[in-house]
Amino acid sequence: MQDEEASRAGIRFFLEQERFFASRRQFLLDQLQLKRGMKLLDVACGYGALTFDLGARVFPSGRVTGIDISRKRLQIAESRKKGRRDARVIEFRFGNAYDIPFNDDSFDGAFCRLFLYLIRDPLKVLREMVRVTRSGGIVVAVDEPDFQTTVHTPVQSVDVNKERSTALRGYRSRRIDTKFGRKLPWIFTKARLKDIVVKEACDPRQDLITLSEQYLSSIVDWASDAKPWSRRPLIYRKLRKEAMQKRFFFYTTSFSATGVKS
Repeated sequence: MQDEEASRAGIRFFLEQERFFASRRQFLLDQLQLKRGMKLLDVACGYGALTFDLGARVFPSGRVTGIDISRKRLQIAESRKKGRRDARVIEFRFGNAYDIPFNDDSFDGAFCRLFLYLIRDPLKVLREMVRVTRSGGIVVAVDEPDFQTTVHTPVQSVDVNKERSTALRGYRSRRIDTKFGRKLPWIFTKARLKDIVVKEACDPRQDLITLSEQYLSSIVDWASDAKPWSRRPLIYRKLRKEAMQKRFFFYTTSFSATGVKS
């Protein structure tokens, strides 16, 4: 029962994150000059946030395919197509990022979001994305974080430095690269992409104070539902209270990279 509750809480948490960072995704896509009729791929699409963003850009004559290895995530993503006018140009398929199930040069562009920093061999995945992209097409990594750049204000109620160190140790124990964001120029170069551009993944129009408060609120809800027997909800509640009173603020830099296939 606890596992099931944790799973539902996790899904709600990730769907909330999609909403918070929607303007960030749109700001990036605005700069890419995507056109109707393009054929695009979203690797490790999860619940479909980026897939749907791309679908709206290429509608009505284009095509967007999202692939993921989780059939549960694909099922939820598929259910979210209901009622969308661009649903017919979007498809979700089972697929492994290390062995993308498409022929060479199949797409005008290949995308991934919040993914490369999580995996053991991001260069292998990036090379697969390059393989299925046509010459002159684009390969894009969206929102790749660099947790070592997190900034925060000190507060009396919580030892934030201690909590941050604990979180970083947890990431490293799962072999998550906490400095991945800053490595995007190198990995895109190794994948033999050209015209590489790396930018901070942000929407300059977005208020970071509000974003910080919203993010903490979503973490409180998730932690309370997923692990009510742990001490984490209490810590996050304290931080949320501090944030609502404008005494606590934090921000982690994420980066997005774009390259062109020769």
